[in-house]
Amino acid sequence: LDGLATKIRSSSRAAVLDKYGEGGRYRVKVTVDLDSSSQPSNEKKSSATATATAAPSFFVIETASLDQSPHSVHHFLEQVDANLWDGLGFTTNPGHLLRATPTTAAAESAFARAGLDRLLIN
Repeated sequence: LDGLATKIRSSSRAAVLDKYGEGGRYRVKVTVDLDSSSQPSNEKKSSATATATAAPSFFVIETASLDQSPHSVHHFLEQVDANLWDGLGFTTNPGHLLRATPTTAAAESAFARAGLDRLLIN
């Protein structure tokens, strides 16, 4: 299995370099719709455009280094490129993580249809 894992890491690294260029760490800007009138207080939707009622807010996700986690970085960037993060909701638990989550069954199944719902290796 070690040989397979090495091949997956190598292939993922090459795919990232070919498609996204040398970056070491890659950054993705996430724009968030903070219009609280349409969402529960603990859930906000990511959005490509802002609503007229609220100014857009954003945060930046920085990946692990490509050398450290080539398959995870490739997997995440492919999810973003396939627009799978568009429209996701964000939930928080006080004192814990911010978590992106599909808000509908259709959004959840889109990850599976794209083959990007699970990592092959850690």
